[in-house]
Amino acid sequence: KGIPAGEALVEADTANAEAHNWLGWMYLLDGKADKAEEALRRALELDPQLVSARFHLARLLLLDGQESSAAIEYRRVVAEDLSGALRDQALHALQEIEASQSSTPGEKKDGEVISRLNYSLGLVLSTNTARTASTVSNSVP
Repeated sequence: KGIPAGEALVEADTANAEAHNWLGWMYLLDGKADKAEEALRRALELDPQLVSARFHLARLLLLDGQESSAAIEYRRVVAEDLSGALRDQALHALQEIEASQSSTPGEKKDGEVISRLNYSLGLVLSTNTARTASTVSNSVP
């Protein structure tokens, strides 16, 4: 249901950065990384200050193993998130990245990092679900 609704929303208003962000997040949760990245980058083209899209892009990059690129995006979230809603989660992710990069290969605890990332994904999803549901219900005829 989520992806078709997001696609309909984007189709109805191609200049809606929030719609692209939401669709990108749905693609990410569905394991469609290429489509997710495309939608999230489009959201940021439309609205470079859309912190949630930047946070979702950082999450995607991290899950794709692009730690350095993810760290850059997380740092931007920290700098740009005036409300603080995603700032703390971005700081936590940065700490995880730094810990992962500073440990020797034998010390990396990939399972623990993945577990923490999944927990963070749950937090972000629950944080954004209410706002997204409201946006979709008000935008889709």
